[in-house]
Amino acid sequence: MRRFLALALVILTSGVLTVRAEVLLTALEGTKGVKDTENYQMMFDGKLDTKWCVTNFTEAYVIVRASEKIAPRMYSMVTGGDIELHPYRNWKRWRIYGANFDAPEQAVRNAEEWTLIDQKQDIGPDMLPPINTFTVSFTLSEPNDTPYEYFRIEVDEVLNVPVAQNVMMMTEFSFDEIRKVGYTALDGVAGFGAAEGYASLVDGLSSTKWCSNVGDWWIIFRSDEPIAPAYYCLVTGNDTYTNQGRNWTAWEIYGGNFTADDQATRDAKGWTVLDERKEVGQDRLPVTNLTEAYFGISGSGTKYQYFMVHVSGIVGGNIQQMSELTFGEAATLPRVIAQYTDELKQYSLDFTADAALKQAYEQKMGELQTCKDLEVALSLYADIKALQVELNLSRNAYETYIKTVEYLLTYVDEHPQMSAQGKQLIQQYTQERVEPNANFPRGSYPYIMELMNLSVTDLNEEVDYLYQLLEQYGSSTSGYIETTLETFDGTVGVKDAE
Repeated sequence: MRRFLALALVILTSGVLTVRAEVLLTALEGTKGVKDTENYQMMFDGKLDTKWCVTNFTEAYVIVRASEKIAPRMYSMVTGGDIELHPYRNWKRWRIYGANFDAPEQAVRNAEEWTLIDQKQDIGPDMLPPINTFTVSFTLSEPNDTPYEYFRIEVDEVLNVPVAQNVMMMTEFSFDEIRKVGYTALDGVAGFGAAEGYASLVDGLSSTKWCSNVGDWWIIFRSDEPIAPAYYCLVTGNDTYTNQGRNWTAWEIYGGNFTADDQATRDAKGWTVLDERKEVGQDRLPVTNLTEAYFGISGSGTKYQYFMVHVSGIVGGNIQQMSELTFGEAATLPRVIAQYTDELKQYSLDFTADAALKQAYEQKMGELQTCKDLEVALSLYADIKALQVELNLSRNAYETYIKTVEYLLTYVDEHPQMSAQGKQLIQQYTQERVEPNANFPRGSYPYIMELMNLSVTDLNEEVDYLYQLLEQYGSSTSGYIETTLETFDGTVGVKDAE
């Protein structure tokens, strides 16, 4: 799943979220897919390398059974792994129903017990982006408090833009049973019209935002009930990328308890600082549209019902904007952290690279999987992403080194006129385990591959050394080594012959 130190969601539920243990969905019947790995069951298997994909699409459905009865308020979908190549396959119009039956065999498509709980129409790329394995969450349009055990999803139309090929696909689907605690905006700095006023920051709609040029920005709001926030999430504006100066770089968040709304004023006594941020960069709050960014709150767990946010710095200019702010309690924190660990688990270490980098990666992953502090988790996430870059460079360097050794052996086999001294030296280098010496400054090939501790620079120099061997002992090196060498900046290149 694609994240930028955050998971971008199109629709965000306002208020604090209280989530209980994840409910498993088991597919009972539905429209068959193209093949086994693309059947309707695949949309509920928890894997990103499978999907539900239907060709010759006119309509499709699937019926699932929940592991326990739930009254969902939200659900999440993960787009296909190749949706960027086939954006027309994304859903455009669909319905979701809930029901209860005495037995699974009664849960059929035409049963009368089905109750409509969600209906989506004209969903375009702005709300369901054509980005590979991208997670998008939606609130139910017609939720109710009845817990259901069975659910039916009807896909009525796909995007079919820019190409109308009538193919439907989706990788994953899951429900969230969420208790919504809403906010009421009380006072603050006005914005550019009603849709961009201070109340838009806490209205739960990504289609609105707080956007103002006053210069001293603040908002006071009340939650429906007292909450003890353990973290919060900001959602950037809908046009942040083209107005990057509007993003926040410094702010303070306060909590308080007052007996009446009119007592919760900006200069009231009783405000407690919950979080203070300064010099926040794009690594934590990216200048991209409608992107979530999480921040931890280190507090005593005290519950507050009134909150104040003061924005004291922006990237540049005199206009600030932010689409949403929502709090989360400690009970939901593991799910937030799991979003990052789940993404990183898609990265496999099944390749040749620096052993120390691999060890550091595994250690950081272990720390992240047991982490319970959001700020520490985000720091670990950033470290691991940086290690992925280093590992990729190391992998490229080792692959080039291995290919160079292979071509070295090929050259020797195809050039019997090579001197006996050269053949002996190359045989010793490629076949024997030799520690660093005068002939082999970094050791022989078996020694190097055993330790796996050379840096990209070292491997680059080792490849040059092998090339020099052929220059010294070979009759001609054209067409072999020089056309196989790669640069070590992550791109493939050709080394000029000396």
